[in-house]
Amino acid sequence: MRLHAGALDGEARASFERARAMPIRVIQIGEGIFLRGFVDWLVHRLNESGAFQGRIAVVNPRPSGTHHIHQFQEQEGLYTVTVRGLQDGNPVEHAELVTSVARAFDSTCEWSQVLQLARDPHVEIALSNTTELGVRYEPVPRPSSEAPPATYPAKLAQCLYERYRALGWQEAGRMVVVPCELIDDNGQQLRSIVERHAADWGLEDDFYRWLRDRVEFCDTLVDRIVTPYAGHPPLPYEDALAVTVEPYYLFAIRGSERLKALWPFAEVGLNVHYADDIRDFRLQKLRALNGTHTALSRGPVEAIASL
Repeated sequence: MRLHAGALDGEARASFERARAMPIRVIQIGEGIFLRGFVDWLVHRLNESGAFQGRIAVVNPRPSGTHHIHQFQEQEGLYTVTVRGLQDGNPVEHAELVTSVARAFDSTCEWSQVLQLARDPHVEIALSNTTELGVRYEPVPRPSSEAPPATYPAKLAQCLYERYRALGWQEAGRMVVVPCELIDDNGQQLRSIVERHAADWGLEDDFYRWLRDRVEFCDTLVDRIVTPYAGHPPLPYEDALAVTVEPYYLFAIRGSERLKALWPFAEVGLNVHYADDIRDFRLQKLRALNGTHTALSRGPVEAIASL
């Protein structure tokens, strides 16, 4: 039996019903396995605690992701995260149904619906993971409301412009952009590219001022191993979107008090850190990751010397 709402009972059904009453508050560009096992799971945990009460609309950045969008639609946004590994020295293995995804849109044929969502005052956060190559500048003509521009930054620029036109300088028009691509200063790089598209398209000066005053671009660091589900632990249904994750994860965000208030992860015991400077988290990750890899390839003495 394929996973869908009708396949649920007990607490799983209750979790789905609680989530179904929540509005969409996040637009997510990226439908791949990493966000499923990372931020989408974190938002699910936050919703279960009652601290956010908002769901996610998933959009594919490229046509190659269309099949995942169809799987989200067939499964009513539901999927499973299985946790396997060591935690505090002890083996753990368990499965968790994630209910944070409300809708999924195929950008290749449902772009006008994505733009409509961008105008919604309930939506407050734009989230992305489009790989490191996704955050790049590539000249594109000014897009229409029917066909999306080719690149992720151009898609985001159009969404933000539509929000500006619909909501203007209202307080409800504010937006927080949270890129999860693994590049340094990802938020600031993304802002620069969005502004460059605005210049290319000849958008009005007031939009630049709005971008600076109403849209926060956060730099982030993400850390978790996420892989396709490998069959353990066994699930009572077929789940085309299931993923397997390690128990460990880290999410460091260079963000304002506004995002911290929207997403109070630490208050419910999740390993998410807000900081004015996330370079220490990046250094910690690089030393642990690179040191381990170097030790495996060179030997412990040379590995220590390389840090």
